[in-house]
Amino acid sequence: MKGRYFWNKRTSEDFGERPSISNSDREGPALRRAYAGLADTYGFDEHLDDGPRNEFMPKRCAAALQALKIDETLAEAHASLALVAESFDYDWKTAEKEFQRAIDLDPDYATGRQWYAEYLSWQGRFDDALAESQRAQRIDPLSLIIATDRGTILYYSRQYDRAIAECRAVLSMDSRFDLARAFLFYALVKEGKFPEALEEIEGGQSTGDSAGGWAEKAYLYGQWGQTAQAQHALAKFEEFAPQLRDRTQASIFAYIGAGRKDQAIALLHEAYAEHSNIVTSLKVDPGTIRCATARGFRN
Repeated sequence: MKGRYFWNKRTSEDFGERPSISNSDREGPALRRAYAGLADTYGFDEHLDDGPRNEFMPKRCAAALQALKIDETLAEAHASLALVAESFDYDWKTAEKEFQRAIDLDPDYATGRQWYAEYLSWQGRFDDALAESQRAQRIDPLSLIIATDRGTILYYSRQYDRAIAECRAVLSMDSRFDLARAFLFYALVKEGKFPEALEEIEGGQSTGDSAGGWAEKAYLYGQWGQTAQAQHALAKFEEFAPQLRDRTQASIFAYIGAGRKDQAIALLHEAYAEHSNIVTSLKVDPGTIRCATARGFRN
């Protein structure tokens, strides 16, 4: 329970607080859920640590399988395996099977429904995705990440005004939840509300004078039609980029904003080769789809 509390915050500091299974002398239900929680933690370590994705995802799979070895009916472990199949193996069929298994085993497992909704959105099945997301919110109405994911689904489905409202609602509960701020920014850009989007860059935890801030500015100015500013922002991003643990996604959007589509496509191909989950939303993400399809990228 303590580990899940920190896990739900989605920050590098809180991920460092995860308890070790080796410190637990419990058996049965407690141990199986500990392994399932460990599996979910490995699923995010690639974004928070310096280790490669090829290292963490097999660990996630192994921990989930260990949980299922103790109890094959554990919904959390099936949902974690679904995420491995979806975002590492790109095996959509197996992912859906595991998500449905998780929901059948525990219809009230909010995170399983949240992830399944995300999966459905990446397939372009937006009505089903929003329905599943609503079920997750009914189970856990105060979850910041579940509400934010609903905002991302609305963004992917081009319902930008609703995505903006959803992300603002999350930030009204916790102004430091920057994942909501990120998708609020992208939705504002797609709505053509460029000054408001610029304000969000400056208002985030990472200020505008940072690698992430300059990447967002390059994308914003490119969409705004301010070419010179986009080029300047790209140059500043490249200056600050070494401070990022994983610069791939930020680089892609910075290059798109500055009109350097060939470089963005090259990074997408690298991401695919490295089994990155960046490409899982490529079919529906309005920020990258035009760039990808124009160059014949195939996921």
